[in-house]
Amino acid sequence: MRLPLLLVSLLALGTSAFAAPQVLGTKTLVDHGDPSNRYDVVFVGDGYRAADRARFERQVARAVELLKSTSPFKEYWGYVNVHRIDVASSDYGVTQKGQGKRNTAFDVTYGGSLRYVNGDREAIQRTVARHAPDADAIVCLFPDLWGGVSYGEVCFASGEYPRTIVHELGHTIGRVADEYDSAEIKVPQALLVLGELLGRPILCAMGWRFRNVTSRTQRSAIPWRHWISPSTPLPTHPSLDRVGLHEGALHLKHGIYRPEQTCLMRRENAFCVVCREELTLALSAKVVPYSWTARRLSGGGMSLGFKTIVPGRVTARWFSGEAPVAATPSVRVLANGSVRLEVADATPFVRSDPQRTLVHSCTFTVEGAKVSTRTDLHRQFGQPGLRGDWRRHFLLGDAGGITAHLPN
Repeated sequence: MRLPLLLVSLLALGTSAFAAPQVLGTKTLVDHGDPSNRYDVVFVGDGYRAADRARFERQVARAVELLKSTSPFKEYWGYVNVHRIDVASSDYGVTQKGQGKRNTAFDVTYGGSLRYVNGDREAIQRTVARHAPDADAIVCLFPDLWGGVSYGEVCFASGEYPRTIVHELGHTIGRVADEYDSAEIKVPQALLVLGELLGRPILCAMGWRFRNVTSRTQRSAIPWRHWISPSTPLPTHPSLDRVGLHEGALHLKHGIYRPEQTCLMRRENAFCVVCREELTLALSAKVVPYSWTARRLSGGGMSLGFKTIVPGRVTARWFSGEAPVAATPSVRVLANGSVRLEVADATPFVRSDPQRTLVHSCTFTVEGAKVSTRTDLHRQFGQPGLRGDWRRHFLLGDAGGITAHLPN
């Protein structure tokens, strides 16, 4: 039986249309624990030949070092894992607008003066799913040039500019917006406000609901009002170097406001307090930074406690029913009793946590020499992993043969 012409054509394409990219190797650069309970950032490259592998490695290393030194990643570095997937392209560099097409693994195309970049995101995700399936954020680097863009969990950036890489991760992880103000276009304020309220594309308002930009000037409607002093005038004059309502963001000079004069989502080297808050919440939404412990006491009952990797101060409260029992790292429970532990990250980076992302609780029930636990399932924020459900977190038991865990 003769194969249909289409099938013959597809088979003839062989290694071009459907071939998986050539992966030279993978490496975990930062390993802080089980990927199901860490925020996993994965770097891949496009436009690097096998001979350029060392260059790609150096560029990733520089980006990781800058990320590690930038708040809030600096403080919450223990929440992060970083992986690198070395992919070989046939040609060096990526396709540029108006120039000849390059043969690269992910067909990244550079938009010339606009500096926008795009590529075969599905191919990138398939490759990452095969080699780092717990990825939460993917960074596709390209050599030379400049610029970057974020599309959901995948962002593109030049490997030559580490600060741009961290900026794009601000989009990907924190879901915060650009704070540039290059365009003199004046959009009617009513349309900007309507676009923000609906989250729909209306003229230049685009489809947007971001915590770090707003078109609304009433104090009660500003997303970051909890950071603004009552004495700060709104809008805020450029001469006032404080959190307020500074005009210019989302590439518009007029009608859109940002929290501070400076921010890494604009041009500088540090995130403003609002972007830092959003990034802290995003990292914390993936990670349960506590392990619960239980130890038998010689006189009967149990000593219950917890361990934590929270970088700063935590508050811990024990309850019997709804009545507070103690505010200590551990508590003693009699042979037959039940207590609930509530632990909160008390970071100054977050002033508004309506979803209680930074709060975790667990109820312990002691029956003779056994202890069972029931924990609040960590709230489902942030971006899902590429495979499976990383939101099922396990509680770690300790000595005495007692294992506390979450049900499937």
